[in-house]
Amino acid sequence: MALRANSMGDGGGGGLGGFLSWWRGELAGMVGAAPRGAARPAKRLVISLHGDQAEIRLITRRGARAQSRALGGFQMAGGDQGDRRAAAALLARHKRLPLGLHLPDMRALRKDMRFPVAAEAHLRDVLATRMDRVTPYAAGQVYFDHVVVGRDPAARELSVRLLALPRAGVDAIMQRLADLGAQPRYIEIDGAESDGGGDETGDEDGRDLIDLHHQTGQAAPARTWTGLHTGLALVNLVLVAGLVAFPLWQRAETERQLTEEVAAAKLKADAVIKLRDRVDRLTEEASFLARRKQAVPVTVLILDEVTRRLPDDTWLEQMSIRNGEMTLYGNSPRASGILAEMEASDRFANVRFRAPVTRGATPQTERFHISADLEPGGDG
Repeated sequence: MALRANSMGDGGGGGLGGFLSWWRGELAGMVGAAPRGAARPAKRLVISLHGDQAEIRLITRRGARAQSRALGGFQMAGGDQGDRRAAAALLARHKRLPLGLHLPDMRALRKDMRFPVAAEAHLRDVLATRMDRVTPYAAGQVYFDHVVVGRDPAARELSVRLLALPRAGVDAIMQRLADLGAQPRYIEIDGAESDGGGDETGDEDGRDLIDLHHQTGQAAPARTWTGLHTGLALVNLVLVAGLVAFPLWQRAETERQLTEEVAAAKLKADAVIKLRDRVDRLTEEASFLARRKQAVPVTVLILDEVTRRLPDDTWLEQMSIRNGEMTLYGNSPRASGILAEMEASDRFANVRFRAPVTRGATPQTERFHISADLEPGGDG
């Protein structure tokens, strides 16, 4: 018995109410869908198309015999608007009756196949996945149904007949009927051959039946579930009385709570990681500024070093510091001696004349233009 414990997360709350809601879903999954190919209701409406002309008929079954009575007609496209309004009113008056669509001018694709008995509960899904291999269409391009036409107990196999009708020729008809407020539950297609006996989806006159509520989302007739509800109630009482499912429900509830706690903890952990990354980034930016400051010599220290290195009889006209380079302009009786003094300092490197030494503005002086690279961290 496979129980879908993970479905507890959708139960709409904990406690006994949540458990019972979950358990009803599990029972429905174990029992399976309503039987396919059930007999048509004793009284129903059928819209039969002949070309562009539609006829509404009331079908009443008494025992093995069925009586058909025409109630009205209309044209699918254009035609008298009065007839269309009358048809819409007629369909509205009989909206409680099951409605079928008879398409005598169309033929369904038929394909006989064999499947293991174990696949019977999921035949529709199996056929949908194989549709494009056994017909020229994908599952979404056809209205389809199936009927079990035989069983082989020894081989544990089913003989299944697939019925498929291309949507291309039907969707426009369905839309026009929807404009009148009509929503057929099934489509009747004249069979390739009629033996009068019918089968699980065939009518007594040899028509094939394609149930639409599996394909359009319409609700299945409530009458097919009446007996099932009673059976579910009995099974529910037996299983609850045996206390078989309650521990499983508790485990699923605990798993859901733990999952929520883990998700909350992960959110907190992500926030901590983001905060740590931000702190690391700010620390790195602060360290960069400190390193940059340490790498650039302080101007006052450079000025002090130049003052100590220049002879007393030397005059500076201009001193500039830019992009790690110092430039000196001035006059001195011994310009070549200045170059040697600067080279002896740990704060300067690559000391050089930027221009030839020339005669100074005063007698016995030389005009110099010297540049030097600044050494970071030099102590003089």
